[in-house]
Amino acid sequence: VSSLFTVYANIISGFELDSKSGDENLETYIEVDINGKSNQTEVNKGHFPFWNSLLEINVELDQKLDFAPNICVTLYKKVGKSFLSSDKFEPTGKHARSHSTT
Repeated sequence: VSSLFTVYANIISGFELDSKSGDENLETYIEVDINGKSNQTEVNKGHFPFWNSLLEINVELDQKLDFAPNICVTLYKKVGKSFLSSDKFEPTGKHARSHSTT
């Protein structure tokens, strides 16, 4: 039996992101993924971005809560524009926590 839960992730700010590049127009955002459901912050500029975002993710978990969900937090950085589309972002940093039920 499983139940729906709402998970909140409060993303505040970044510190010295890609500071060695010298790119003053650095644009980044954070994506939080929990068991395949995700949400992300707005794009923010600079080496010290201030997102101050409360992300809400609805996930379905085992009602007994015998396991922890798979959680992945990824920082994306703008790398330019792709042909015939909008801005192109690539993952530049990732922290994942995976829990298996063995």
